[in-house]
Amino acid sequence: MKPLEAAAELQSACALLMAGHPLPPAMRCWLVGALRKRLGTPGTDLDRLLGLSSRAGGRLHVASKLPTRDRAIRALAGEQGLLADRVTALLDRLHKHRQQPDPELARIERECGRIPRSRAQLYRILGGRTSASQAPESRMNVP
Repeated sequence: MKPLEAAAELQSACALLMAGHPLPPAMRCWLVGALRKRLGTPGTDLDRLLGLSSRAGGRLHVASKLPTRDRAIRALAGEQGLLADRVTALLDRLHKHRQQPDPELARIERECGRIPRSRAQLYRILGGRTSASQAPESRMNVP
């Protein structure tokens, strides 16, 4: 199970339990199995046991800011009719030349982390062809 799928599953389990409904057998087995492993091995990361954090590179962590960043870039490009080349030029102004930066790009970088400068990656983001682009709109905050 991918971290984003695990987060949705955990959110569903919480909703069922809060409503006083029993968990389906597969969900109960997943949740109880992770809790048993955690209790049996102190110090084990519960996020990893539940599948909320990635074991392998290339998968999104449930708390990743990348989906928010990609949505913000697509929204900005859509509002202003920008192509990846124009976004790249704005990023160059933001980082290299220290000229007047685009305030919206500066805000996205402040809140969501570095925006990629690669035209190819920006085209993937703008086209919705990244794993972060496929992430659900609302993610769960797991403490």
